[in-house]
Amino acid sequence: MLILKSFLIRLKPKSAFYFTLPLGILSGLLSHSFLVFFQDACIFSVLLYAASQLALRLERQRKTDVHCPLCGYSDCTLLYRARKKTIGQKGSFACSSFDHAQYPDIHFCPECKNGFLSTLANKNNTDSVAKEAQNAYEEVVDTTYIENLPYRYDTYKRFTDTFHHLFEGKNVLEVGSYYGAFAESARTVVSRYTGLELSKHACSFLKTRHPELEIINGPVEWLQGKTEFYGKFDVIAMFDVIEHVADPVKTLESLRKLLKPGGKILFSTINIESTFAILLGPLWPWFMDMHLFYFSDRGYHTMLHRSGYFMKAHRHFPYRVSLRYFLAKVGSILGVEKLGHLFPNSKITLPIMLGDTVLIIGENAS
Repeated sequence: MLILKSFLIRLKPKSAFYFTLPLGILSGLLSHSFLVFFQDACIFSVLLYAASQLALRLERQRKTDVHCPLCGYSDCTLLYRARKKTIGQKGSFACSSFDHAQYPDIHFCPECKNGFLSTLANKNNTDSVAKEAQNAYEEVVDTTYIENLPYRYDTYKRFTDTFHHLFEGKNVLEVGSYYGAFAESARTVVSRYTGLELSKHACSFLKTRHPELEIINGPVEWLQGKTEFYGKFDVIAMFDVIEHVADPVKTLESLRKLLKPGGKILFSTINIESTFAILLGPLWPWFMDMHLFYFSDRGYHTMLHRSGYFMKAHRHFPYRVSLRYFLAKVGSILGVEKLGHLFPNSKITLPIMLGDTVLIIGENAS
C-alpha cells in the first residue's frame, strides 16, 4: 500500500497519461478504432490523475508532525521505507558511487512536493548531518569518475556549446568543480574561471591538470561573508550539488550576493516527480544516502523565488556515459555486480536522458 500511495501522490497529468497509454492502445486495438484509443487514453488518464489528487488530499489531512526542512510544512508523509545496504560502502559520497537505491527512510512534503531524507526531519539533526556529509566529501577519492572523465568532458562540451552565449567572455564561478569535467570546456570560453570544491583529491587533480585556474578547496559555506567576491560573477554554475547541501534555500541566497545584477545561476539536479522516478518507485537509482533532497518541478520554482531569483529556463539535462559504466550502474541496482564487467573494452558511448535529471537557470532579481 505504501508503494501505491507513493506512486499516486507524485503523479502529474503528463505522467498519468503515459501510465494509462497502454490501456488506451489495447482498447483501440480491440475496437480497431483510433478514436476509441484516443478517447479511452484520455479517460483512463483523467481517472488516474483524479485518484492521485484524492490520495494527495488524504495525505494532507494526516497528522505526522514531520516538518519539511524546505517549506516548513508540519505534516510530511513517509514516501519509502529504508532499504538495507547490500552493495558498496555505507556512506559512500563519491559522485560515481554504486550505492544506488540504498537509503534511510525518505519523506515527502505534500505542500512543496519535495522529498528529503528522514535524518533531516528533526531540525536539531541538520547541522550534524551536514557536517557528516562534508567530512565524507572532503576525503573522497573517485577513481571510477577519473576513468570516465572523457565521457564527462563530452557531456559538458555539448552543454557549453549549447549555452555558449551564457559563458562567452564571462566571469564564472563553479560550486562543486570536482575533477574538472565542466572546467575543461568552460576555460576556453569564459574570461575567468573560479572553482570551489570540497574533495581534497579532486582539487589536487584539477590544480595539477590546470594550474592556471583558480581552484579553492572548501565547502560552499566558505563563500559566505567573503565580501571581496560580492557582485563579482556573471554566472554561477552548480552541477549535481544542490541536492547535497543541508539548506538549499540559504545556499542559493548566499550565492546571489556573489552575482552581478542580472547575473545567472545554473544548476542541475534530480527530479522526484519525473515519470521515470515514479515508475521505478523505491528502486529509483538516485535515492541514495548522499542525496539529502529530491526536488520537484514546483520545488525548483519555489526555491528560486524564495532565494531572490527569476526562473529563466527549465529543461532536461542529458549525460553521456560509457556502456561499461552504464551496465555497472544497472548492476548495482539489480544486485548483479558482474554486469559491469561485460564489454570491458567497449568504446560505445550512451546518451542518457530519462527525464529525471534537469537543468535550472535562474536570474538574479536584484
